[in-house]
Amino acid sequence: MFSDPKILLITKNGIQLYQDPKNPVQMDFAPDTVKNLEIIDQAKFAQALGQFFERNKPSTDKVILVLADSILFEKEIANAPQNVLAPQIQTFLDEVPIEEEKKAFFTIPQSEKQLTIATNKQFFELTQDVLTAQKIGILHAVPSTFYIAKISGTIDAATIQKIASDKNILKNVDFLSLPSTQNSTANAVNNTDMPAPAKGHKTLLAVLGILLIAFSAVLTLTAFGIIKNPFLNKAEIKPDSAQESQPNGISNENVPAEIASVPKENLKIQVLNGSATEGQASKIKKRLEALGFTNIETGNSQTTNNIQTTVSYSENVDESTKALLQSELETILLEVKVEGDSKINPDYDILIITGKDK
Repeated sequence: MFSDPKILLITKNGIQLYQDPKNPVQMDFAPDTVKNLEIIDQAKFAQALGQFFERNKPSTDKVILVLADSILFEKEIANAPQNVLAPQIQTFLDEVPIEEEKKAFFTIPQSEKQLTIATNKQFFELTQDVLTAQKIGILHAVPSTFYIAKISGTIDAATIQKIASDKNILKNVDFLSLPSTQNSTANAVNNTDMPAPAKGHKTLLAVLGILLIAFSAVLTLTAFGIIKNPFLNKAEIKPDSAQESQPNGISNENVPAEIASVPKENLKIQVLNGSATEGQASKIKKRLEALGFTNIETGNSQTTNNIQTTVSYSENVDESTKALLQSELETILLEVKVEGDSKINPDYDILIITGKDK
């Protein structure tokens, strides 16, 4: 049932080859090879992969590569006209902490939103090179998001079977199918032939796409006075100076206000030990400093028997920084939950109250 093809999972810490779904073989990345989602030594990375596959030769010549959530950056944005949507997607992509030439991404239109997924393409490109040299082909490179929300440890046999058999996902969310020149938001947003990952949405997306194009055309024609506004009577139209100053007749209220994010080296972080584990807050401080955070204070929480770690963010923290912190904390702490900003001291941007270690 699982003989063809095999599944290869890449996480931020290593790879897992599922020859037997119940007993995957693993290889951890060396600290001097992969750090902060960057492959810092390509030669060592390729050498380690080559040696791993020599010891653990896949029993078939076909592999499906799955990129774990820990090496993905995702953003959901509500559907809007393209001149509103494209800048929001570009802002998200600019915040992804991956060098531009190493960034791979696509945007998937769904019923009420657009889902953009980005990753470091070196993970699947270098892996593909190593496997090709051993005459093993990678059929697809797909994000784990469409099979399982979050990977902790290994993945089960049912998920393995779904990965190998769900043709809809393999066809439509494959990083290997992206053109090599895709490096702009426009290319991603215009890729409207890519359906949502769930089955049965293809017809709905086509209808929504037509309606969106028609609505955008009406807005443009109305803005230039070519046709009258079909939704308002002439007496009800009350343009103000702010609306008149916007191009294409789009008022300020239609464009979401952007909150300037603070660079991670300037963010103020408070880490409080909530588990009574000696030195835990200091250990986390060192891990965060290795990621580029420099303004960190530690202390003890009023509660000292927490199982769950809680993280609260101010509005100064962008989504890519949140994803980076979440991924790092989950490698060493049992359970990590994001809470609202009500607990944060106004002097800090991020509050971490620790729980039990893994």
